Amino acid sequence: DVRQLILGTLLGDASLYFTKKSIRYQVSHCSEQYEYLEFKRDGLISAGIEASICPDAKNTFKLFTKTHDIFREFPSLYTPKKTVTKEILDQLTLEGIAYWFMDDVSGNRRCIGKRKDHYFELATCGFSLAENDIIAEWFNERGYSCRVGSTSNSFNTYPIIEFSLEASRKLSRDLAEYVLPCMAYKFLPIEVGQRYIDTGTPSKTRSGLGFVWKDLKKRNSRTGRRWAKKIREALSVTVTSIKHIGVQDLIDIHIDTDNEHRKSFLCNSMKLLHNSEHCPYMTLDELDTIMHPLAFKEALLIPGRMNGRGPLTVKCSTRKFPFGIMAKSIDEAPKTKEKVLQWNILDVTEKCPESRHGPGAKKIVRYVGKRLPLTSLTQDQFDEVQVDKQFQYEKVKAFAGCGDCPLLPICRGRLAHRPSTDVGGLYKPIDLTIRQFQVTTDPDMAEAQLLCWKPSSTGLVYPRFSTDPIDGNTLTIDGAYTAFTGTAAQGITLSQLTEAVADAGIKFYVHGDWGYRHNFALIVSAVMPSGEWWWFDSYAVPGLEFEEMIKLAEEVRDRYMRPRFWHMDPAQPMFLKAFTKRGMKCAKFKKDVMAGVEAMRGQIIDANGRRRLKIVRHDRTEIESGAINAIMKHAFTLDSAGEPTTTPSDDEHADVADSGRYGAQNLFKPKGKVTSTNPASVLEPQNQGLLSLNQNQFGNYS
Repeated sequence: DVRQLILGTLLGDASLYFTKKSIRYQVSHCSEQYEYLEFKRDGLISAGIEASICPDAKNTFKLFTKTHDIFREFPSLYTPKKTVTKEILDQLTLEGIAYWFMDDVSGNRRCIGKRKDHYFELATCGFSLAENDIIAEWFNERGYSCRVGSTSNSFNTYPIIEFSLEASRKLSRDLAEYVLPCMAYKFLPIEVGQRYIDTGTPSKTRSGLGFVWKDLKKRNSRTGRRWAKKIREALSVTVTSIKHIGVQDLIDIHIDTDNEHRKSFLCNSMKLLHNSEHCPYMTLDELDTIMHPLAFKEALLIPGRMNGRGPLTVKCSTRKFPFGIMAKSIDEAPKTKEKVLQWNILDVTEKCPESRHGPGAKKIVRYVGKRLPLTSLTQDQFDEVQVDKQFQYEKVKAFAGCGDCPLLPICRGRLAHRPSTDVGGLYKPIDLTIRQFQVTTDPDMAEAQLLCWKPSSTGLVYPRFSTDPIDGNTLTIDGAYTAFTGTAAQGITLSQLTEAVADAGIKFYVHGDWGYRHNFALIVSAVMPSGEWWWFDSYAVPGLEFEEMIKLAEEVRDRYMRPRFWHMDPAQPMFLKAFTKRGMKCAKFKKDVMAGVEAMRGQIIDANGRRRLKIVRHDRTEIESGAINAIMKHAFTLDSAGEPTTTPSDDEHADVADSGRYGAQNLFKPKGKVTSTNPASVLEPQNQGLLSLNQNQFGNYS
């Protein structure tokens, strides 16, 4: 139906060109969609409309027509610019929707772990927010669940229509008969259950099988058939089918064999993968080096049962990043019912021979550091340490030969008491273990990867944040009340604490993020008379519509005596106006990521070692999505080499952490211009280190 073609594409990429006496139709597409442009031209010509295609801008082509009376049926779309009404939408059939979607829909892979599942996003950026509401309501009335979302670029934020996964699947099925093969890549396959593994971005030139990807895409071309034949000849068995799936140049290859485990393969770039029945056992080593979490989640689906056994997956890795896959796997172990086994380099080091530790002589006393760098002091050396630093050492009794051993601070005689059979084989020689500490010059890395005491702080946005109960960035409610009033108390509630602060005339502030992908987040804080910045509360709630955000914010407003200012993400001016109208005055500011990060770091610990940021511990701040976890785990994204970039990650902790950053930027903005070439390379407290006083120990830790 040419009218559905015109109406659907006018809602999409096409437009009408008006002159005093004529109306013409025009639309442009990139060269990759030239076949789709030809289909539009042929459809118009078949209806008696003269149309032609010519090159337009770089790598694009433009279709335009001569004037025709049929275009006069659609002037209501322009009043004077392109406008959408319910009456116009009611004229659409499934065919017209298909044309609209082929123009403007895109898939958003947010459903990690489900094969071939993605959400539809309909680009309606050219329509107003009110018109987007009309579009969303129209689709919802027809059983396609959706909502108005947003997308941003460097200059502005635009509305889009976000469809649910179920609606995306239903639309793919309903529109399948109208979708052109050349545009099928935008839609879900009809057989949603078809299994495949997305192996990443392929080579854009030649694959390991010797063919050019773009040639294979031309399934009916002579070149495509020639390379398909080469694939068949390269394998030792008969290839029954080669199908281009259309997801990141992924090819599904089936071969003729009775072996159920070798019937299907996947090819992408230079990899050829099995896609048949899977083995019952799989080992994943060095998890934190996997750059794409989706690849990891897909890999978990590989093992299956075989001969009544399995599946069994073994995950091995040191804890390179606190936000890495290994750290998350450990955190989720209670839910997934996985067993966690932890060991360090000392556990796989051989028994210390008697000739080394000298068990016959009288034992000696040493004071060893509780943290790296490795430090061992005699009694006289320990007496010279400042009294307020002595808690950093622990007294141990050791064999005489252990006094000069660099491993004493972590071994503490344990290697001497190992069974006599713990030698040779896979056990590491003691000299090799010592050498591992010598070449690992960063104590933080040694604690994480050699000793497995904790995750490394590499890549954290705020690596110096501390939960130490004595000198950290957190307070109990009782501790906060005592520090503020000077009166020791127990059993104080959060309400009593905030009432005492409000009664003293101290105003609260709220900092928040809209949380498009994760949580709508709010943080309640106050600048105390001591100069400290206390966070009293945090909220992180996923999946809220705007009216629900308003409702939660009003509850916070009333609970905290109408905070002085709200520092909300400025990306949504319409939301800010709505907040202000409801008595939540939003401060105007320009978002500056690095200025906010530096301001936050200055509050976490300043140049004098004072920790001004204090988060009050209670149920909402201590949960997984609470403020404490958010600041501890907020990280920078990693580049392809596994190194931190200058861009904070948009992970599940980002919304709460960003809220705090907005507050820091407004309340404690650094003077001058903030520059940083590597914001992740912040000197951590343990990297400042304790001096090693024995010259025969590791000089690189001194």
